Amino acid sequence: MPQGSNAVKTLLIDNYDSYTHILGQYLWEVNGEEPIVVRNDGLSLAEIRALEVDCIVISPGPGRPERRADFGVCMEVFDALPDTPILGVCLGHQGLAARFGGRVRHAPRVMHGKVTEVEHDGAGLFEGVPSPFQVVRYHSLIVSDDDLPPGIEVTARTRGDGLIMALRIKDRPFYGVQFHPESIGTAHGKKLLGNFRDIAARAARPRGAPARRGCAPVPAPAPVPAPTPAAPAPTPAQVAATPAQVAATPAQVAATPAQVAPAPAQVASAPARGPAGERGRARVRHVRLPWVDPERAFAGLFAAAPYAFWLDSSDGGRDGRFSFMGSAAEALESRGAAVTRWSAAGPEGPFAAALSEGNPFAALRRELASVVLEPSGLPFHFTGGLVGYLGYELKEHLGFRACAAPRRALPDSAMMVARRLLAFDHEERAVYACAIGEDEPSAPGPGAWLDAIAARLRALPELPEPALPPVPAGFADRLALTQRLSRREHLAAVEAILAEIHEGETYEACLTNEFHVRTSLDPFALYRVLRRTNPAPFSAFLRLPGGAVLSSSPERFLAVDRAGRVRSEPIKGTRRKGATEEETLALRRELAASDKDRSELLMIIDLVRNDLSRVCAKGSIEVEERMRITEHATLLQLSSVVTGALRDGRGALDALEACFPGGSITGAPKHRTIAILDALERRARGVYTGSIGYLAFEGPMDMNIAIRTLVAGAEGVSFGSGGAVVAESSPEAEYEEILVKGFPLLRAVYLAERAADAERSAEVARSPAPGPRPARASRG
Repeated sequence: MPQGSNAVKTLLIDNYDSYTHILGQYLWEVNGEEPIVVRNDGLSLAEIRALEVDCIVISPGPGRPERRADFGVCMEVFDALPDTPILGVCLGHQGLAARFGGRVRHAPRVMHGKVTEVEHDGAGLFEGVPSPFQVVRYHSLIVSDDDLPPGIEVTARTRGDGLIMALRIKDRPFYGVQFHPESIGTAHGKKLLGNFRDIAARAARPRGAPARRGCAPVPAPAPVPAPTPAAPAPTPAQVAATPAQVAATPAQVAATPAQVAPAPAQVASAPARGPAGERGRARVRHVRLPWVDPERAFAGLFAAAPYAFWLDSSDGGRDGRFSFMGSAAEALESRGAAVTRWSAAGPEGPFAAALSEGNPFAALRRELASVVLEPSGLPFHFTGGLVGYLGYELKEHLGFRACAAPRRALPDSAMMVARRLLAFDHEERAVYACAIGEDEPSAPGPGAWLDAIAARLRALPELPEPALPPVPAGFADRLALTQRLSRREHLAAVEAILAEIHEGETYEACLTNEFHVRTSLDPFALYRVLRRTNPAPFSAFLRLPGGAVLSSSPERFLAVDRAGRVRSEPIKGTRRKGATEEETLALRRELAASDKDRSELLMIIDLVRNDLSRVCAKGSIEVEERMRITEHATLLQLSSVVTGALRDGRGALDALEACFPGGSITGAPKHRTIAILDALERRARGVYTGSIGYLAFEGPMDMNIAIRTLVAGAEGVSFGSGGAVVAESSPEAEYEEILVKGFPLLRAVYLAERAADAERSAEVARSPAPGPRPARASRG
């Protein structure tokens, strides 16, 4: 329905859920007007009345409707607006029943990400909807059939066991559905919402009269954490904190899809200054050069620089056409609210620091806006910009509660300013040297650098292959290995999450652990082994003054192209590949058919769709590949592809802020689940489960999820490993999964140590033997 006199003005009350904004997208499509979205504690009843909306939709959410901390103003809305059509979804549906005399109890089976057939009465919400039809359910609680008041009419039930899936209040225009019409797995969800639109339109005006025109959405600050349960399920003694201990005060109003992030112009249209500070457009100068092995190039050109990067598409697959590398004379680092800008005359240093206070994302935005590039016409998207990592703890700058655990040795984030780089085209077997700016008489400029780098590439020394001996069984026992949570503590944390799921506090929580190996390995030598033994499309090596980051990530978090198309590729479900092709094929079939893994991925697909809804144009979000098997060097994984088109005025950084941290490494609902995980994990995750990649001056972005990632420091190397806990999870199986995911990293450390031992032995063998000792003079 186009925007205009027939548009229906809708208030969408968000119960701190992770599916509210995709529900808002659907309402926007069917109603012809973008809904006003507010948190359940964002407006007073008087302010809600003053909006004069045609209808209200009450979102899903964690917790129980009887608790004000979970349901906010929603109960009061039922009483205050008896003539306004209201649709409650999931928690909203349960709240509707509870207000009018029904009881909410535990469901016979927890149903998160589960597809069910529903039969209905064919009237009201279900007019024109086939019966039965498929829906997706996300709930641990359900409206009870016992002693159902006569004023509540059941309009839909599950096929077979007859559980209540929809209802209406007989003397008011109030409706509820237990399932999620906005899920990608629900059939006819938009038709159902269209029927509610028609109900609202009829109630709002006499037949034939136009609907009330809408007004602009209520201004809203950035989103903030949801309150944790007022009475959370008890956790085992091994777990020190409970989710209730990490609750945060919600902000007043949730962001509408049009208001999620600050609203600067897109980077490509912002005014700019060149490297010397003058304003204006800059040019990318480039030269195409003959192919050189990327590893040899990085070792010979950049590996020793204080700040150096290599975004390494090492698996040669469909996502692996281009790799990028270089060193940097400028970098932005953040720790908490402190942002440090490091700069030097050249990438060798020395570096001087300029300290400021504020939001790291604002600092990134300013840096990106400082350079506006003329279109390069090159076949790749990264010709210069910011490159590095954004650690998991940056979530605290996006409305999530700050982690109480001590910070890591490396900064929360480190993004290098890349004005000169090499791009490797693995498909065309060509190297592009790129440099931003113009030559100046007073100093060597891009032209001189292009000439110098071409000459250095031609003169690169040979780089011997690292020795990779066979890996014996039980090799991990030979490493100086420790872990943050013991096996017993990890099992207890899984049990605690299962209790939270049972109570409806979370649908899926991605619990992680941390492993540390004491070693004196050179980080780049270790990365050379890692990229051979576990190649991945989103690998990276980052050299920093305080350490190094070595990633073999298989997962793309977010990518944005020059046209503003955004792409996310979430992963869920992992199997170690078999010893033979036949065994691997059987494992592929088992993974593809796994109900648990498919449910995990479906929940995250809907979460990604929700996050993208906050910055993407109406109706543009699509799931291109819902369930696909991706095969890596050692693992099989279930993944999906979600795409969208950014709204006018939105850029890559807006998308990053709307989606960070990634749903596949947190869970849903994201705010409540992150609070639960912070309490159980009892540590800052650091780089792990943050994101590594680039934000280009030209506007594009490509960022991974920082999993399968080693962090090297003075005491050795550490890495995180985790898995999604859902209702069907077994604590023992979840613990085994983190070992499976950690295996490739431990194997790389073991092999690198053996290679280092072999090199030391070879050096001793090459050293000249000591000569005979001179005869000792006798004393006279």
